[in-house]
Amino acid sequence: MTRQRAGLPSRLKTIFLHRAALWALLLVVLHQSMVASSAYFLTAAIEALQAGGPFQRPLLLYFLGMILPFVPGCLAYVAVCAWANAAHASVVRIFEQRYQGRPLLYRDSAWREKVESIVSRNTFSALSGYIHYLYGLASFSLNSLLSLLVIAYLLPAGIWQGYLVSVAAGAAVIGVFSPRVDRLSTAAQDNLARYGQVLGSLWANVTLGNPANLLHWRARARETGARYYHSLTALEWVKQASNGLLGLVTLIPSAYLIYQMVTAPRVEPALVAA
Repeated sequence: MTRQRAGLPSRLKTIFLHRAALWALLLVVLHQSMVASSAYFLTAAIEALQAGGPFQRPLLLYFLGMILPFVPGCLAYVAVCAWANAAHASVVRIFEQRYQGRPLLYRDSAWREKVESIVSRNTFSALSGYIHYLYGLASFSLNSLLSLLVIAYLLPAGIWQGYLVSVAAGAAVIGVFSPRVDRLSTAAQDNLARYGQVLGSLWANVTLGNPANLLHWRARARETGARYYHSLTALEWVKQASNGLLGLVTLIPSAYLIYQMVTAPRVEPALVAA
């Protein structure tokens, strides 16, 4: 009996090759493109207003750039949900095909409980969390890239260069923390599977009233439960530490450069608005 993990190409195919994944990507590109364009139209409207020219058209386009992104933004979350559903169905089919017609595995209770726990409880939450993470990462990356392009077009060189430094620093923080988040997430899922196996035997050990079995079950439940809760807490600490550091390295350099620009002796109001 072989228990090998699926190779990387198979796993990527299982997760990404779905129509809903393509729709989610297209919608997030549309959403972030519309959001980024609003800064350009706002700057154009302010410049036209200060020059005494017609400003209604760029102002209307600014409003549309702020309002219309809600449509692809909401639809993208629906597509992400459909993507997670399709990926989970693919994983279930993989398990079905891998263990079909293998009666010798039927008596392997430990392996059966692990597979059942993964398929029925853990797989969907893990896949859904991972896919929502990918969507959030794509949205953040596109927002940064498109905003950088607009800022580079509108503002003096120092500002967009500082923004580029912020984005690079943010990417470095993500790159440093991602491997540890991945390891801790895997450990938490493994601990959840073990804890689920122990909790699955609660009914028999509690209702039958056998003191020895009950004490043994309590000890196992405390041990596996403490390991699972500890792994979740450690994961959350690392995630929030990376979030805090990411916010600092993203905002502080740009904020300093913007402050330097807007407090300069000569500055144009339209650029301040941008």
